[in-house]
Parts: sequence; structure tokens; C-alpha cells
Amino acid sequence: MAFLSSPSGLGVSMIAILIGAIIFTSKKPKFPIINKHPKDFFRRPANHKYKIIKRKLLKDGAAKYGENPFNILVPNGVKTILPPSRVNWAKNNKDLDHQQLIRDEYFASYPGFDVQHVLHHPNRMVINMVQGKLSKTDKILPVMNEHIKAGLSDIWGEEKCWKTLNWEDGTTGVISRAAASIFVGLELAADPEWQRVSRAYVLDYFRAVVQRRLQEEQEAKVEGSEPPSYYDAIAWTLESPLGNEFESAAVQLALAMAVLFPLRSSFDRSSLRLPATLHEGDSKTNPIAIDSREMYDPAKFTNPEEFGAWRFYKRRQAGDNTSLFVQSSPEHAQFGMGKHICPGRFFAGSELKLCLAHIILKYDIRLKEGCLGKPMQFGFLSATDPFTQLEVRRR
Repeated sequence: MAFLSSPSGLGVSMIAILIGAIIFTSKKPKFPIINKHPKDFFRRPANHKYKIIKRKLLKDGAAKYGENPFNILVPNGVKTILPPSRVNWAKNNKDLDHQQLIRDEYFASYPGFDVQHVLHHPNRMVINMVQGKLSKTDKILPVMNEHIKAGLSDIWGEEKCWKTLNWEDGTTGVISRAAASIFVGLELAADPEWQRVSRAYVLDYFRAVVQRRLQEEQEAKVEGSEPPSYYDAIAWTLESPLGNEFESAAVQLALAMAVLFPLRSSFDRSSLRLPATLHEGDSKTNPIAIDSREMYDPAKFTNPEEFGAWRFYKRRQAGDNTSLFVQSSPEHAQFGMGKHICPGRFFAGSELKLCLAHIILKYDIRLKEGCLGKPMQFGFLSATDPFTQLEVRRR
């Protein structure tokens, strides 16, 4: 230990790390690397290209390698890109594990990242809860509808003059409030403090609510009466035989995160945790992604780079049942496919449609002057610019 802490020891360690990096980067992979540069031992140009022009890299890879896989160097390793024709191979492949990928890439085993540990735990408690409970829309929709109405009134306002909103706060505030009406019940959903806490990733405030529920249940047992009945995720967690494995607050924050950041990439970000053999005969343990270039194929979608509000309506009118919002297909796998499909897509779709209905019927909306509203690209992530500002007014 004394040697390692000495100047000479540190020098030897740095040399060893450098040699290891050179050996690692000089290994010839099975598939070609689209963003490889000569003598790029620390991957600076490679990482820069991945972060800034990922879509161009995918286009270049598709043009150069066609139906063959290729690799992209990313900051934490290598990702193997498969062509869209591999969708059917991947969608029900038991060796692909999206949950394990998220646990690895989002530090689920580290203290403070409990949400990812709960959300993507192998026992699938939260996923099963979402699939089994959130599909009962007859009970959920009326409650969410009232909280969306109240959330828009509080956050967007009732003024007849133009009001400036920050996109991120103005939308996630309404979404989290609507979801909270189902996840934590009516009392906390309308509580501004809970909204602040759930969005700020704090645990302490929530524990008291769970303890009160448990106390009510115990008192009812002692009195020989029926405990109060709740239809929300707190009750579902307490009912679940797996519920005791997690801190109740962590379950709630996992659900809140799932709502604010849907798992839409669950299919094209699947991970080969166990050796899975590709058609080329190579067993890979790299994370893989299915290229979604067919979503932008002019032969399948007219003017694919442009927004068309009637696009999928017209396709459905022509008999294309794969154009339903929650339906995935090889050419438009926005929610994933097969066993990797997003379990909360029905809930997310219902919530989004309710929000849009209220906004379209009640508000005029426009971008604030000077705001372009362009999405931000960072590697595989494409997100709305959080600094975008809107102007809204009540009709």
C-alpha cells in the first residue's frame, strides 16, 4: 500500500492503466466500428461523435454495412447495432435482459440509486404492478381526469392573457400530479409538498403516509372491522407478497420516475447479459440496439422527418391496426416489442390523451418568441429542450 501511494507507485499504476487501455482498444472486434479513429486510445473523437451526431453515425453505418451488424463506441463501452430485420430474433429472445442493462448503466447497486434497483429488480414487482393494476382504466381514468383538470388550472392558470411557462415545469408538474392520484392516492396527489418531494427525489415525507395506512389496518383488525379500502399503488404494494422487499418510498419514486421518464427504449436498448448467438455465429455480451431507421423510411412514411398529425389516423382508416398508439411493429417500435415491450404504455397513453384533450379544448398555446423548440440529442437520448418556454392563455 505504501508503494502504491508513493510517486513511483502512482507512475507504475498510470503506465499499467495506459497499457491496458491500448491493449483493450487494439483488440479487433467481430463487427466493424463506425466511429473508430486511429490512435484514439482515450476515445475522445469517438465519444464526441456519439454524443453529437449519433443519428448520422447510424445512417452511415446502415449505408455502409446494410443488413450486417456494426459497433458504436460509447463512453461506457461498445454497443452493437443490429438492422431492423433482426427484430423478430430479438423481441422474445430470453437471453436479452433490458432490466439488467439499466441496473448496470444507472448504478442500481449503489446507495442513493434505490429507485433503479426497485424499478428494475429481477422479481419484477413494480412491472407486474403496472401490468396488472394500471390496466383497469374504468377506475383510473375518472380520477386522473379530475387531477389533470386541477393541475392545469393551478400550473397553467385560468387567465385570459398570455402567460409564460417553462416547458419542463409546466408539463411534468401536471403529469406527476395526475399519476400521483393513482400512485399515492387523492390526498397526496393534491399536496404541493408531495409534488415537490417526488420530483426532488426525497424519501422522508412519504414514510408517514405508509405508516398511517398500516396503523389503520392494525386498528381495524383489533376492532374486528374492515380496514379502509384504497385503490392506489400504496395499497398494491402492501398487498404484494414482494412488497416487504423494498422501502415503500422507493417503490413510489420508482413509479414516479417511470411516469416522468417512460421506458420507451426497452426494446432497442436490450442487453445481452447471457451469451446470445447472432446469425453471424458470434456470441456477444455487449449491449445491443435495434436500428429504428424504418421509422424514417420514405417508402413507408411520407415525409418521415416532418410532423403529421393525421399520419397514423389515415393509416388506421386504411385498415392498419399497427397504427394504434400503444401498438408496436417492426417499422415503428416506439414502445418496444415482445417481452421487452413497455408495461406502462396503456397508462401513459391514457394520461397523455387526457392531457392533450384538456389543453386543446381550453388553451391557446405558442412558443415564446426566440424559442425554437428543437429536441436535444445526446447519444441515444433524444429529449425536448428543458429550457424551452411556452406562452399559454385560457380560452
